[in-house]
Amino acid sequence: MPTKKRSKQTPVQPVEEQIVQEEQIEKSFQFPPLKINPPPYKMISIALAIIAIIGVVYYAKQQLIVATVNNQAITRFQLISELEKRAGKNVLDSLIQKEIVVQEAKKKKIVVTDKEVQEEIKRLEAEVQKQGQNFDAFLTMQNISRAELDQEIRLQKLATKLATSSAGVTDAEVADYIEKNKSYLPQDQTEEQLKVTVRTQLTRQKEQQAVTQWLDKARQSAKIEITTKF
Repeated sequence: MPTKKRSKQTPVQPVEEQIVQEEQIEKSFQFPPLKINPPPYKMISIALAIIAIIGVVYYAKQQLIVATVNNQAITRFQLISELEKRAGKNVLDSLIQKEIVVQEAKKKKIVVTDKEVQEEIKRLEAEVQKQGQNFDAFLTMQNISRAELDQEIRLQKLATKLATSSAGVTDAEVADYIEKNKSYLPQDQTEEQLKVTVRTQLTRQKEQQAVTQWLDKARQSAKIEITTKF
């Protein structure tokens, strides 16, 4: 009888080897992970945030530290504390007086016009120029700006209007003052010019006295509570 040939059979792989081969095939077809960069606007926002933080730190340093000596900081708190000890009471008194004047003027509807303020500034400027000084340089020496001068003049005129309606000066008072102060008065003025100068000076003195008396009374009637000790 003829011998039957056996057909070749493919050897069966173990299950573990098949799994490993499949995983390797899958990995070979995998793409590398994509690197996703943040949108440009986010980068700009981050940069702006960093700049803002640097600005805040710089500003805080400027506000908190007023000077350094051999890298040792002098703080604004130290400066303010020293200023309060030396002049705190006087400055506070001045602020209280200003507030009283402003409140009373508002209550009585008293105002000072821009024209009145500018006229006073022109008068002061003329006086300074007569002495051979530049007005702006004079203000710099006094450590005051034109805006601050405007506020001071406005406040003074409010106080004057509150204190008196008119601080009149008589001819007799002018003559008496000239007689007693001849050696101190300008020698290059005529008699009439001298009378005008003296009358103006005496009027201002009377106004200042009236303002001082009015402020004293106003402080007594005002409710003032001072919560800081100097």
